[in-house]
Amino acid sequence: MHVDTLNKIYLAISEIVQIIEQCRYDDELSEGYKREILDQEKVYD
Repeated sequence: MHVDTLNKIYLAISEIVQIIEQCRYDDELSEGYKREILDQEKVYD
């Protein structure tokens, strides 16, 4: 893989980890993400 591709993957994973960390300490934010995920699932049903 190109170094550029690996950097993009690393940045994406870092962002996801950051969101998870924020949700662990912020229940309101966590609920917002849960609703967003559930709404996406409804679209596919």
